[in-house]
Amino acid sequence: EMNLTPDADAIRKDLSCLFGIINSLDTFYGDYKKSQRDYYRFFNWYVASPFMRCLRYSGDKTNYGVIYFPVMGILYGESNGGKSTFIALLSKLMSGAKIRKSSSNDFTATNISYLKTACEGVPINIDDLAKTQYDSHFEKVIKEDDWGLLEHRLNYPSVVITSNKLNSLKPDIAKRVVTCRIDIRIDKETGAYNAKRINESMKHATNALFAEYARRMFTRLAYKESGDETGCCKRGLWN
Repeated sequence: EMNLTPDADAIRKDLSCLFGIINSLDTFYGDYKKSQRDYYRFFNWYVASPFMRCLRYSGDKTNYGVIYFPVMGILYGESNGGKSTFIALLSKLMSGAKIRKSSSNDFTATNISYLKTACEGVPINIDDLAKTQYDSHFEKVIKEDDWGLLEHRLNYPSVVITSNKLNSLKPDIAKRVVTCRIDIRIDKETGAYNAKRINESMKHATNALFAEYARRMFTRLAYKESGDETGCCKRGLWN
């Protein structure tokens, strides 16, 4: 349960956690400014992800391409680039709790379908996906554009992948996902110092920022005067 009128100080604290980790990337080797922009862009999709299913459903009903509302995100590139830590922070900011990560072995069409049927809300986070696992299953997992539409599923979670093993994505895959290639890395000593500081900051993260974001998004998706019966919020399909 979320309080959709969160305290302003709590929102500021969550923003401090978010920008604290993004700003810390200036200690990394490589084009950290690009990575800062990419991480912030990924954050924007991550918090919007619970609303993508509603938009896909409406888009399908009005013959608008569902791939414009992606329900999968991929962070890939250099190891020690902060990918796993960033996703851990985002899930904490969305839920206010530490969410268990899924393993590389969960990346199969059967397992992903089961998880999407059994879970709601916060994205499924598959950490450190192996290239062999990706190569064997990406076609069935990522290109299943009509998953859940026939059954009117509207509350299934998106899927987030981090991987150090992927070199590039094919165009037909890239157009279906939100993707960021992270080309920065940090040495072990500085990384250990940053990890301690970030973990301490993450202890104080709540879901206040996301609650305020959700309140504003619900207003935008309400279709109050449009008369559009595909509007998920108007039809009471959100819970």
